[in-house]
Amino acid sequence: MKKVKGILIIILAAVLLEVMLGIQYYSMHDMMSEQLEKRAESELTLKAILIKNMLNQTENALEDYVWDLRQRFGKPDSIDLVAKSLLSTNPEIVNCWIAFTPYYYSQKGRLFEPCAKRQGEIIKTDQVGGEKHDYTLMEHYREAAESSDYHWTDPYFDEIIVTTCSKAIRDGRDSLICVFGADLSLKWLNDTLNVRHIFPSSFIMLLTEEGKIIMPQPSEGDKSEISQKLTTFINDSSVVRTNSKSGRTKIIRFSSDEVGDDGCVFYANMRGKPHWQLAVVCYDREVYAQLYKLRLRFLLLNLLGFGVLLFMVERYALNVLKLQKTTLEQSRINNDLHIANKIQTAMLPEKELVDEHVEVAGKLIPAKQVGGDLYEFLVRNEKLFFCIGDVSGKGIPSALIMAMTQAIFRVISIRENNPARIMEDINGMACRNNKSNMFATLFIGVLDLPTGHLRYCNAGHDLPLIINQEVSKLNAHANLPVGVFSDTKYEMQEERLSPNTILFLYTDGLTETINMKREQFGIGRVVTTFHELRTTPTVNQLLDKMTDIVVEYMDGAEQRDDLTLFAIRYKGEQNSDQILDESLVVSNDIQELKQLKSFLLSSFEKIDVSQTMVSQLRLALEETIVNIMNYAYPNDKKGDILINMKYDGKAIRFVITDEGVAFDPTQAAEVDTTLSAKDRPIGGLGILLVRELMDTVNYERIDDKNVLTLKKLVN
Repeated sequence: MKKVKGILIIILAAVLLEVMLGIQYYSMHDMMSEQLEKRAESELTLKAILIKNMLNQTENALEDYVWDLRQRFGKPDSIDLVAKSLLSTNPEIVNCWIAFTPYYYSQKGRLFEPCAKRQGEIIKTDQVGGEKHDYTLMEHYREAAESSDYHWTDPYFDEIIVTTCSKAIRDGRDSLICVFGADLSLKWLNDTLNVRHIFPSSFIMLLTEEGKIIMPQPSEGDKSEISQKLTTFINDSSVVRTNSKSGRTKIIRFSSDEVGDDGCVFYANMRGKPHWQLAVVCYDREVYAQLYKLRLRFLLLNLLGFGVLLFMVERYALNVLKLQKTTLEQSRINNDLHIANKIQTAMLPEKELVDEHVEVAGKLIPAKQVGGDLYEFLVRNEKLFFCIGDVSGKGIPSALIMAMTQAIFRVISIRENNPARIMEDINGMACRNNKSNMFATLFIGVLDLPTGHLRYCNAGHDLPLIINQEVSKLNAHANLPVGVFSDTKYEMQEERLSPNTILFLYTDGLTETINMKREQFGIGRVVTTFHELRTTPTVNQLLDKMTDIVVEYMDGAEQRDDLTLFAIRYKGEQNSDQILDESLVVSNDIQELKQLKSFLLSSFEKIDVSQTMVSQLRLALEETIVNIMNYAYPNDKKGDILINMKYDGKAIRFVITDEGVAFDPTQAAEVDTTLSAKDRPIGGLGILLVRELMDTVNYERIDDKNVLTLKKLVN
């Protein structure tokens, strides 16, 4: 009886194992198919952009010479110089012609078509219009003459493969004068279409709107033969095709009986004119190569599984002891996770920051004992650096990535002010040895506290909300998450926060919170809630109330994802307690330093500060103004410099504004003072002096103006 039970257990376990392996296999197959769709669409998009760029260059070249052409209408014998000049500056164009409407120049006869043609390195001109070459019957003339836009022909052979771009030139009464055109060589197409394929055997096809093949050419052997077969499939409406998930491409599968190998072709029409079609061909043997290897490994694992099951049946008597051991191990793991939770909580910044300019508060509630969400903020040189992120997955691996990202952010923010460059440095570290393919969405912001100037960079994170009289989403471009591609370039954006504005950031654990009815909280409910909560006295209380509302909405449902909330209330510059607020405008003339000196002496006499500090502040300010005079306005350009001095009893603040060349002294390299004067590069000592004398040095570029703020604490 025990043996029968053991056999049944083995059979049941084997069946379950087979089902699990089968599900895993087909799930991986679907995932790889989805990834292939995305890569194919990216490939087609990139090639389309490259092709359109070249076509646009041709249109732009014609447009650049329209004015010159019109100037020569009164001198028909010199019109061919326009065509020759266009060819000399555009090496990809092989012919340029100007086909005039019949009898436009009576002395030239009915047909007059000056033309320039490239022959090797020589450009020859000729008049080619005539009864043997009646251009009025040709497509590029007729179609362009009836249109107000550029007309492109399908590629054709004229010694080499070319395509023609033409445009009608009309007079003030909208009457046709001539058609201005150029023949673009398509020799570059082959190189463009055959660079950086998805897989070694993949290749790109280019078809006309009617489905005639442009590339690859018949001289390219097997690819040409396969392309002809696939072109037949694309043009055959009875062939089964499907749309990609994004809807941007169509997909046709083919078998080895039809083409010689199993695979699929992705194709789509290019936007705009000409309406050419791009297709990319991929073979299953390359797409699913790793999956096929895994299938063999699954079989080996099957056999191993049978052996393990047999061993488990024989050792059934030891299960109780193993269970006890497992219980103890689980207890140890739970204890370790509890410690990890404390460590992760300790890594988060202080719960709240409140000063004269800003209120900052954050809250993180992990779905498990440790989570993958993060937020961080710090203040340097009167700038608030902050970030919020969500690492893919949950548990300890995500927590490790979270800790690394948070630490890197703090280290880089100590020396870098540009959020896009901070994001690129974090992305570089995240992609290094990222064998687990984990990634993180991340939003990084740098808020200048005196001005409210916000610079930010978004890496695939949920859009923050701006809350004042209304609630709206911050305009933030998505960019790719960090950890995907090491060479990703991130875009910095800018916004100006008005006083008493709240910037609210969150992770998708907020909008995707699910209640017992499996309904999501949603961004719409978040916006509605903030309409009710925007007058909450402090941002810390605001986050507490939002958390209470989310918990109430869950109504006992399990928390499925980490929940992180982060809010900033920008108060703006507080001027009510200013003891001194005076301004001076000087020009970039060294003689103006006398006026600056008088202004400073007069201002310092009105406040109670030591003579030593006065000397230091004068030295720092004069050094700064001299640098601006010498370097902000090059080539003897005249410009003004606005100096605003404020004193509130605690600190003296100089705000220096100029419209000169952008320069951020806070990002200037430190001068190596250990070198001798002979070996040390010229410059940099003035910036070093100002940094040493002032408590904070803050720079912003606002409305094409340099805004430099120097702050010195008095007490």
